[in-house]
Amino acid sequence: MKALALLSVALFCSTVFSAQAPTFQSETLSGASYSLKEKLKEGKPVLVSFWATWCQPCLDELNSLKTKLGKDSGVEVIAVNVDTSETSSDVRPTIRLHSIEFPIILDPTHQIFAKYNATKAVPYSVLISAKGEILATYAGYSEEMMTKLETFKKTK
Repeated sequence: MKALALLSVALFCSTVFSAQAPTFQSETLSGASYSLKEKLKEGKPVLVSFWATWCQPCLDELNSLKTKLGKDSGVEVIAVNVDTSETSSDVRPTIRLHSIEFPIILDPTHQIFAKYNATKAVPYSVLISAKGEILATYAGYSEEMMTKLETFKKTK
């Protein structure tokens, strides 16, 4: 039984970090079209950050991303809001209050979120290589993620 459990964990880990990221296409809060597949063609890794307006660790993570990466980093950030009962008019004040400039996608029905995170815990971030492979996932606010992202900034 233990061997089966260990095998399951090993298979899960190898799949998670070598799997192709599910692609998605949606409209951003500003009305622009966003396609993960097209964004990856630009040759930069992408961080998909799932967050909610009521989640303080989510807001801390978005603020850290804004501060530590800046606009001209080697990583493209897309922030996917997963609030189920909020609309764009509910999310906009939070965006303004925190001066978030990343593209924002609303995902109230979790169509995108469910492709990446079955637990639906937030914050949850997925680092995707320019080739579309999942490099790492981060559940909760992660200093390890911030350190990893800064290496992309330094090597750009």
